[in-house]
This record gives sequence, C-alpha cells and structure tokens, in this order.
Amino acid sequence: MMNLTPDSSDKYINSKQLKKDAQEKTPDEVYIVLITSFLANMAYWQLLPFFPKFLREHDIDKEYLGYCMSVFALFFIFSSLFTGKCLLKYIERINGCFIGAIFVIINLLGLGLLENIDDKDTIIRLAFLFQIMGGIGNGINTPSTVAVLSSYKDKRETYIGYFEVSAGIGGMVGPMLGSALYYAGGY
Repeated sequence: MMNLTPDSSDKYINSKQLKKDAQEKTPDEVYIVLITSFLANMAYWQLLPFFPKFLREHDIDKEYLGYCMSVFALFFIFSSLFTGKCLLKYIERINGCFIGAIFVIINLLGLGLLENIDDKDTIIRLAFLFQIMGGIGNGINTPSTVAVLSSYKDKRETYIGYFEVSAGIGGMVGPMLGSALYYAGGY
C-alpha cells in the first residue's frame, strides 16, 4: 500500500514512490475507472427523464425537484474537496473509485425503491438522503479516478481526456436509456 502521508522532507507526496507505483500499475486500472465513470454518469442521468413525472404523480411540489437535484451537486462539491485533500492520503486511489461506486449504487437503488412508498413526506426525505449519498459517492469517485489516471505520467492528459469522454457519453446515454425504460415499464 502506498504511504501518502506527508513527512518532514516532503510536504505533500513522496514523488519517488508515486513514480514507482505508476510504473507497477497495469492499464487494467484505466479501463476500470473509465467504465465506472461511464456507468455512474449513465445511471445518474437516467433519473432525469422520469423523476419529475414521478414527483408530480405523488403530488409533490416541483420546487423539490430542483432542491433534490441541487443537494446532489452540493454534496458532490464537499466530498470532492474532502476526498482530494484528505481521503486519498489514507486509502488506495482505485479503492476510492470502488467506495464511490458503492455510494452511487445506494443512491440509485434507493431512488428506485421510492416507487413503493406512498407518503409524500417520506418520499421527499428519502429522495434527499439518496441524492446526498449519490453526491458523496461521485465526490469520492471523481477525484479518485483523476488520481488514478494522473499516476500514468506519460499518458496522463490522454487518460484524463478519455475520462471526460466516458463521463460525457454516460451523460448522453443515460437520459435516452432512462426514457426507454420509463416508456417500457414506468418508474
């Protein structure tokens, strides 16, 4: 395991250890984080086509849609800052990707289970909770992914470009898939 805690001679990261770790890693990590990025973005953006209609069907004010979507972004910002500054000093970068993915899975499963709840106050509270979980997950996942890809010094820019492309494609495919799923079976 790579030690990323600062010591007295280097305020941030031991660059020799970082170079050694980058040379030992296989490109499989790159594929894992790119696929994870695609799936996370695709899954999250599937929500967009039908979540507003779901709230209307449960007689929930449309203002909660904006709040619910915004709380995701808010917790994404905070957890990204925390992950980049603190968390990656104590866990392996690739593990950060997996931890983030677990939070995203909880977010998506939880939002999917809202269909089984009739009480609108409970729906609102749980929607906020699951969106917070998703924001935290993506906030852990994104800096972890960039940290993994940045360790490949010779192809860092290329891999980060691939990361952005995979996230963008996921964001494009997600609403189309969400619309198709909603049309086929509802929420």
